Amino acid sequence: MAQARALVADRTRLPCDLAEQLAADPDIAVAQRIAFRPELAPETGRRIRRTARGARLRRGCRHPGCPAALLYCIAASPASTSRILREIARHPTTRSETLLLCLAAPDSDTRRHAAAHPALALPVLESLINAPDSSLARAAASNPALPETVMEQLITRAMR
Repeated sequence: MAQARALVADRTRLPCDLAEQLAADPDIAVAQRIAFRPELAPETGRRIRRTARGARLRRGCRHPGCPAALLYCIAASPASTSRILREIARHPTTRSETLLLCLAAPDSDTRRHAAAHPALALPVLESLINAPDSSLARAAASNPALPETVMEQLITRAMR
């Protein structure tokens, strides 16, 4: 039965009252699946997230409904691992200030995902194109938010 509740908790659009019910579920795995949802009252989500670790925290960061402010808090936490930061760098709602934290990560995959994220601030993106790390520069060059003028400059530079 807990598996069925966990599947419901994974749904992207839930009424607030149902989200609160699932957050109070006696099975911690069900409660933690819902902990990263914007439908929850902030204090309820914080209470559940305090117990989330490892794979459950990564799963929460992967959830499409995870709020950008929460992603920032998790990324800024000293307890965040490279794998968690990588999930945050991939998340579609991650904001530029959070991506800066991901760019400072020791993990090269995390930095590449952050450089390729369309929310990355343009000045940072342009500076990464000239980065000494060629894989980071390639990721920045592949960023869909890169302006056409910068793309043209890259092509011209490559043709020389």
